[in-house]
Amino acid sequence: MIDIMAIGAHPDDVEIGVGGILAKYKGSDVKTMIVDLTKGEMGTNGTPQIREREGKRAAEILGSKRVVMDLPDGKIKVSEENLIKVIELIRQFRPRIILTHYPDPEQHPDHYNSALLVRQAAHLAGLAKYPAQGERFRPERIYHFFLPKYLQPSFIVDVTDSFPIKMEALKAHESQFLSRDKGLPTNVNREDIFEGIETIARYHGQSIGVKFGEALYYKGVLGVDNIMNIGML
Repeated sequence: MIDIMAIGAHPDDVEIGVGGILAKYKGSDVKTMIVDLTKGEMGTNGTPQIREREGKRAAEILGSKRVVMDLPDGKIKVSEENLIKVIELIRQFRPRIILTHYPDPEQHPDHYNSALLVRQAAHLAGLAKYPAQGERFRPERIYHFFLPKYLQPSFIVDVTDSFPIKMEALKAHESQFLSRDKGLPTNVNREDIFEGIETIARYHGQSIGVKFGEALYYKGVLGVDNIMNIGML
């Protein structure tokens, strides 16, 4: 059983979105897993083989297990075939919490469709008669990352102590972030990419009075059993 399963459309999506959150639990009893729905074969730089090696190294840095699936990069859809693949993954590893993309239609189509696919699969995985392998199981919560600027986060996680580990994991994806001199220019290998990621983390951290934070959204109402603990870091 996995405590936290972070599902991204492409290799490095999870590291960018919630790498600090996963790194918080490195070496603890909390078991974390990264799932790449695609091999990133449509990426401008790198190859699926290179990206798989980089992803494995990044997962080791974060203290997470990593699974790479075979959905087509650039063509992720909510289809019966893809639903079954994700349902069977959820039933196999039985995550308590899933972290995945926010369904923003203005973002990369794979990000948007991944969010829809994961939400539907997580629900259907709990239906005993749904025709997929594995014993029925439904995660307790789904939280979303890569939030649009107009959306207020449901909560922000303090990742001040684990932020350096997140950045180390990102740099393991050399073909994506460190390929300015030997690859084609992209949005993620520009010179200020790490500064930009840090700026976002500082902004979210400042919102809760810490140095670095990562924002998540929950489509629903979160309950607490002790109001004295709300907002305590």
